[in-house]
Amino acid sequence: MCNTNMCPAGIATQDPALRQRLDIDAASERLFNFFTASTHLMQVMARACGHEHLNQFSRRDIATFSKEMAELAGIQYSGAGSLEL
Repeated sequence: MCNTNMCPAGIATQDPALRQRLDIDAASERLFNFFTASTHLMQVMARACGHEHLNQFSRRDIATFSKEMAELAGIQYSGAGSLEL
């Protein structure tokens, strides 16, 4: 519905009545919490991969159990059998 300019959440609209629905302070706090939690999780994963910093991640650190995803993304396949990339 957002593409109709009648977004019920008030995010993607120019309608003043609908824009009133968006609580910017609450939304910004939720966005901050999301980014903080995401960054923390990425730091945990970096340490689990033996890295000291997020910028040390490489393609060798990612894999998937989906053959299709491995083929589409060009990443390592971790399911049964092997996939030559």
